[in-house]
Amino acid sequence: ATLLTGGFLLVLATIGVNVAGVVTGLGLGGIVVALAAKDSVENLFGSLSILFDMPFAIGDWVKIDKVDGVVEQINLRSTKIRTFEDTLITLPNANLIRAAVENYGARRQRRQRFTLRFKHASSPEGLEQFCGEFRAFLLAEPRMNTEKVYVEVSEIEISGIGVLVQWFVEVPDFNTEARFRHDALLFASRVAKESGIEFAEPPR
Repeated sequence: ATLLTGGFLLVLATIGVNVAGVVTGLGLGGIVVALAAKDSVENLFGSLSILFDMPFAIGDWVKIDKVDGVVEQINLRSTKIRTFEDTLITLPNANLIRAAVENYGARRQRRQRFTLRFKHASSPEGLEQFCGEFRAFLLAEPRMNTEKVYVEVSEIEISGIGVLVQWFVEVPDFNTEARFRHDALLFASRVAKESGIEFAEPPR
C-alpha cells in the first residue's frame, strides 16, 4: 500500500500537481474521517450498552445528567426524551456511555416523604390521634411496605409543629402514585379536622 501511494504521488509530481498540497489535504481529510468514525463508534457502543444493559426502555421516566423526562425513541445514534415541559431532547448515545442514568420507572417501590405542619395550639391528644389514624390508613393499603411507614411528630419550630410522613408503596406508574398521594392527603385533611388540630399558616 505504501509503494502504491508513493508511486501515485510520483506520477502526480511528474505531471505538475502540487504533491505537498495533496498530502496536506489527505492528512486533514484523514483527521475528519477519523473523528467522524470515532463519533460513530461511540454512538454504536452507546446503542449496544442500551441494548444489553437495558438501563431504560421506551416509556420509562429517566433522569440523565440534567435531562429529566420520558424516553420516547431509542435509535442507533441517539435517544429522544420528552421532558415534562413537553420539549423533545435528543441525546447522542455516545453520551450515555459515561452518563449516570437514573431510571425512576425501574423503582420497585415509590417513596413519599414530606412534613405536615400544625399550629402550636394543637393539643398533644389531637396530634396523637392524627398520627395514629393516618398511620393506620397507610398500613391498610395492601401495596404498602409496612416496615417503612412513618407518621410521627418530628419537630417543634417557630413555623409550627412538624409531623414527618413517609411511606413506600408498590405502584405500576406515576399516575397511580399521584392518585394514591391525592387520596392520602385528603384523608389527612379530614383526620386533622376530626382531631381538632389546624395546619399552620406559612410564614410571611
